[in-house]
Amino acid sequence: MGTAWLTRHPRLSRPEQALGWTLGLLLIVEAACTVVDANHFTMAFVYTTEDQREFAMYREALRGEMFGYPFNSQGYYDKEFRPAQPGDCVVAWIADSFGVGVVPYPWNVATVAEDRLREAWQGTCNNTEVLNFSVPQMGMKGYVQVAEHEAAPYKPDFTVLCVYTCNDITVSDSTIRNHGYVQNWRLTQFFLRQFRPYVRPAPFFSLPFTRDPALPQRIDDMLDAPLPAPEHLFDPAKEKPTFSEEVHHARLVHRLRYLEPEKPSMRTQYRLFFQALDHFREVVGTPMLLVIEPDELQVDDAVWDSLMQGRNPARYVRDLPQQRILEYCRNTGLPVVDLLPVLREAQRTHGRVYHRQDTHWNALGNRVAGEEVARAIAAQYVPGAGKMLPQP
Repeated sequence: MGTAWLTRHPRLSRPEQALGWTLGLLLIVEAACTVVDANHFTMAFVYTTEDQREFAMYREALRGEMFGYPFNSQGYYDKEFRPAQPGDCVVAWIADSFGVGVVPYPWNVATVAEDRLREAWQGTCNNTEVLNFSVPQMGMKGYVQVAEHEAAPYKPDFTVLCVYTCNDITVSDSTIRNHGYVQNWRLTQFFLRQFRPYVRPAPFFSLPFTRDPALPQRIDDMLDAPLPAPEHLFDPAKEKPTFSEEVHHARLVHRLRYLEPEKPSMRTQYRLFFQALDHFREVVGTPMLLVIEPDELQVDDAVWDSLMQGRNPARYVRDLPQQRILEYCRNTGLPVVDLLPVLREAQRTHGRVYHRQDTHWNALGNRVAGEEVARAIAAQYVPGAGKMLPQP
């Protein structure tokens, strides 16, 4: 008999052969979908993003409230969303963690903008509502989903899309790239999108706490008598750092890649980002304003100088994202407000506009940003007529 058995192959049954061919075909199609998704913006392979699921877990970890103010029953850091009445003016605010604010609700950027718009549109709108649909870590695909499935049912007259000059430029969804889980395969997401209605992702596990059934009224009551502000809110010197100096520095260094004009991978990401903006505009349909949220390293000169130590400054263009986004807006006619100039001026004139060792705005940064966005909306949008004026 010798060693002949070593070269003898077991014969597969027809069902086994069919299964093998099917699996092979699925892998080939999945690979093709991956290539398409990596080189062209499409929502065809997105049924859910992990942003909403992680936000739900975050809310439950906080026992349903932040800085003493509860999230509304829809899950957002805002007062209760209610259907608009005739004569109301409704603005949908879509953003990432900058929109959540990382400050108590009355000092949140969207709350500030709402207050200023109510003043500007007094006598024109019966009531002005800015509905804050912000979700931490959300990117362009998440923004499209929120606009289409979460904001659209409230029929907003106007939409504000806030894009962060670093994270949001990277359109590719890192979780969907993980092929170790079948639910993350593009084919899986494609078929779910075709045959299942949209359902907001639930957390992987739930913490044992019960929501207050009187929550909507409780939020309204708290706004009439706001809670005492944290001591550091108006005195940044008393604020404790969010991250260690080493961790914060490492995060800033990682974001320098967005400022390298010669980086080939970033040229691809910018192309996908602008495709995503085109798609977002098609989904929204109503008048909108694009808001450019700068990174701390673009605003704080001391932070920038520390990052350039030991590096070649000529390698970077500090306002590169703004240059490219503003060029896109000029070419497409998309109304835009760049927050970099006003935040730089506030930083130099009034002090820090970001939390200590954290790239999110403090109360001053939220106020400056909210007032600038409201000013831009009021200067360009005619409520009731539903049209935009030429951008000054």
